[in-house]
Amino acid sequence: MKRAFAGRGRYSEGMKVVALFLAVALVGCVSAPVAAKSSRGEKFLGTANATPFSGTFELTSLDGVTVDGTYNQFSDAKLLRVDFTMSDGRHGTAMILRDRTLRSGMGSGKTTDGTTFDFLMGDSVSQAQVAW
Repeated sequence: MKRAFAGRGRYSEGMKVVALFLAVALVGCVSAPVAAKSSRGEKFLGTANATPFSGTFELTSLDGVTVDGTYNQFSDAKLLRVDFTMSDGRHGTAMILRDRTLRSGMGSGKTTDGTTFDFLMGDSVSQAQVAW
């Protein structure tokens, strides 16, 4: 009888380790949709991701231009600074004014060549897609 349960016990411990690993990996991970529109008429869609290790966002335009940004994922400030670089060589900074949940907001940014951007994050993205 002990043999039948011995194998099951080891399997159970293995499942506990896997469950613990997955729980640690997923704790604190938050994603939100992000959209941006430039003064050139470019439109970008993507995602902002906050983990215990980094705050990043990735956007892509229909023309294939990508935007990669970073921010302080631990900030609880309503005004969030985002530094970004683009695959076509442009780079800049955006300031996003977040709502009380800190997961939605809107803001603007500018690249080194003078292109301006309007940014939307979280719930604001789904509300604005009709207008954009």
